[in-house]
Amino acid sequence: MVDNGLVQPLFEGSVDVIGDIHGEIDALRALLRHLGYDNDGVHPEGRRLIFLGDLTDRGPNSPAVVRLIGRLLDDGLAQGVMGNHDLNLLLGEKKHGNAWFFGRREALDASGRLVPQALADDETRTLTLRLFRRLPLVLERDDLRIVHACWHGPSIEAVRQGPEENAVELFRRHQTRINDELERLSRGEVGVEEFLVSVGMSSDEAAALFVCRGTDAGAGVLRDAMLDKVGRGLVHQNANPVKRLLSGPERRVAVPFWSAGKHRHEERVPWWDRYGDKAWSVFGHYSRVDLPGEEERPFDQARPYAGLGNGRALCIDYSVTRRWQERFAGGPYRTALAALRWPERWLYFDSGRPVPLPGERGV
Repeated sequence: MVDNGLVQPLFEGSVDVIGDIHGEIDALRALLRHLGYDNDGVHPEGRRLIFLGDLTDRGPNSPAVVRLIGRLLDDGLAQGVMGNHDLNLLLGEKKHGNAWFFGRREALDASGRLVPQALADDETRTLTLRLFRRLPLVLERDDLRIVHACWHGPSIEAVRQGPEENAVELFRRHQTRINDELERLSRGEVGVEEFLVSVGMSSDEAAALFVCRGTDAGAGVLRDAMLDKVGRGLVHQNANPVKRLLSGPERRVAVPFWSAGKHRHEERVPWWDRYGDKAWSVFGHYSRVDLPGEEERPFDQARPYAGLGNGRALCIDYSVTRRWQERFAGGPYRTALAALRWPERWLYFDSGRPVPLPGERGV
């Protein structure tokens, strides 16, 4: 396994992998206590922590999360990978949920209610960016793979082979490359097949992502679908390895829907349905818990703890990013912050509840 800074080896031995925290410092502290860690992040059995990214945004105290995790990494007690929310702040992008970083409160829904959040000062901004810059995109060992959103072999190989040790530089290089190829396609300098080769996609994959299901996907239709505003965004989403790993593949939908503060013309693709590798892939990002009035998640709500794909792809994001909504509603909490205890294969939640993973399927 090659270590170029963005793909790194995962700790050996017993670990506890913690899902997206999103500024929920109280949930994190409660979960660490239930897992047996002391106030310094030391476990009596020598276990260590792995964080799945999306450390901040939306929750009440992102600065406290940054300080705690930064100290755990400094002390060699933890590792973590970058999430899409973390990348947004590194890029300086003001997105839904991250106004705290820029010193502003915000309303996260149409009600106009301001969500109580600790706001960043200059010192906090410096600490936050310093923490995020040190996070790789992937952690791996023979039995366990860690990524924020999507285990995608070609994207990981592109990261390994790139000269960058900085995720922002890698992201921007691929954004520029994709823009150049899109302009060549729009000017007719390359055909659809040549363009797809340049961005590492097959015709079948492109048709499934860029053309609405049930629509003919001939070369002319596909070309037009990749060159309109939605299509260009989808090319960047699916062909930039940083985007693919941090927020997963997306495809065009026929009917737009409201999500994360805007109307969306694309939906997430359940990539894990085709995951068949022997090593377990553990990720977050996808919010496994439905709340009333929200779009349905791409999971079987009757089997909330089940592995996906062949049983060895496991999402452990149980939607703590939406806990602010439950606070406004007066509770109780359906959302949770979760940890996967490995190699024991138990889930632990910030409520203290342990759950063994169901048996693997197809292995």
